[in-house]
Amino acid sequence: MAPTPDPRRIGPDDPSGSAVPADDSAPQVGDARWNLVFADSFRGSAINESDWVVFDGPGQRARENVMVRNGKLLLKTRQIGGEWLAAGVGSSRAVVQQYGKYVARVKVEEGRGTRAVALLWPNDGSWPPEVDFFEIGGADPLRRTNRITNHYPPGNQMEHLSKPGDYTKWHNVGVEWTADAMKFTLDGRVIGTITENIPQQPMWFGLQSGLETGQYAPSPDNFKSVDYKAKWVKAYDLA
Repeated sequence: MAPTPDPRRIGPDDPSGSAVPADDSAPQVGDARWNLVFADSFRGSAINESDWVVFDGPGQRARENVMVRNGKLLLKTRQIGGEWLAAGVGSSRAVVQQYGKYVARVKVEEGRGTRAVALLWPNDGSWPPEVDFFEIGGADPLRRTNRITNHYPPGNQMEHLSKPGDYTKWHNVGVEWTADAMKFTLDGRVIGTITENIPQQPMWFGLQSGLETGQYAPSPDNFKSVDYKAKWVKAYDLA
C-alpha cells in the first residue's frame, strides 16, 4: 500500500526546507506564552502612519516607494527622477520591546542590485545591535538565499546564518527573542539559534528594501522596478 501523503512534505516547488503555512502560531515558551501585541494585514489604500514610520531620506529611501495594494504592503525599488531609490517602514509608533517574537509573511521579486530586509533596530538610535532575521542581497538576483545576521558590539561584529530557498514565493520569516537566546524561524520552524551576544535593549521592527553599490549596483538594463511585498506582520511579547 502506498504511504499516505504528508501535507507538509517538501516538494520541488518549495526548496526552503519547510512547507509554507497559511498563518503563524505563537508557541509556548517555557512556562509562559507569546501574547499578540500588534498585527497588520495591510488593508485599505495606504499604510497606517499611526503605527508605522515611513522612511523618507536622507539617503536612498523615499516615501513614494511605500504603497498598499490589494491587501499587501509594497516596498518598491526603482528610479525616480533618474535616481535609484528604495523604501522602508518601522514599527516604532506601534511596538517597541525588549524581547519579543516577530513574524512577517514576505516575498521579493527578482532583481540584481536590490536588497530586502526584515530587522530589529535599537530604539535609542545606537548601533549596533542590529538583527537582520531576513535579508536577501543584491548579489542574489534570483532570491535564493536568506542571510541572517546578528550585528553586535564592540564595533560591528557579526554572526551569520544562511538558509537556501525560493524567496520569490511567500514565506513566514521570524525571530523569537528572549534574554538568553534568539531563535530564527522560517515557515514556523526554527532554522537557527544563538545564545551569545543577545541584544538587551528595546528595539523596533522594520521592513526595508535597499540598494547595492559597485559591481552589484542596479541597472535599468536588468529591471525597471522591484517589489518587496508583505502580506502581514505580527509582534508578540511574553505573557
